[in-house]
Parts: sequence; structure tokens; C-alpha cells
Amino acid sequence: MGKKKVGSKDGYVNLTKKDNEEEIERQWGKVRSFASAPGKVLLSHHKNHYALVFACREYLVVGEGGGMFKHRECFTARKGQRPTEWIEFKELRDTYLSWEGYKLMLVEGKKVVV
Repeated sequence: MGKKKVGSKDGYVNLTKKDNEEEIERQWGKVRSFASAPGKVLLSHHKNHYALVFACREYLVVGEGGGMFKHRECFTARKGQRPTEWIEFKELRDTYLSWEGYKLMLVEGKKVVV
């Protein structure tokens, strides 16, 4: 997931600054489904740092005018490898859109039986 690059593989989730709320909702759905899938992990490359995404959450917040809006966050690390804070999905999207090298990657592995 990130800014589209020439030669992107099938399954790549392209982000653009022009994405509407419906498209962002679809992107968030992919992130949430992959974050909870067995045998898969999300690896975020943000601000010259790689970190695992340990969890995702979404909840409703009441705005100043009484309207409700969705608050979406991923639990990851800004520094080091230990998860330390919930980062808003909007902030992560903005980071991925700021440079082609910043991405959210899905890493899949086979189950190892010992």
C-alpha cells in the first residue's frame, strides 16, 4: 500500500491524495483484515523507519457539532521496534503519500511445525 510506482504487482493498494471517503474506507478495510489474518503481518515503512503493525482499531467520536466520525488507528512504533503508540491511519496514509519509498507491506509466511 502506498503511492503508485511503475511496475507495481497485482494486489497493490494504490493511494492518492484525491481518494474520497469511500476509497479510504476500502483501504482501511484491507489494513484491518490483513492485520488480523493468521500467518500474515503488516510492516510499515514510515519516516525512515520500519516497524510491525501490532493491532488496528476503529471507534466513533462525537464532533463539536454533535456529528459522529470514525477514528482509525494502528498500534506501531515511531522509534525502535516495541509498539509504543496508536498512530492515526490518516497520518500513516499521509506519510505513504509523501514519498514512493514509504509503504505498508504485507508479509506472509508458512507455518513452521517443530
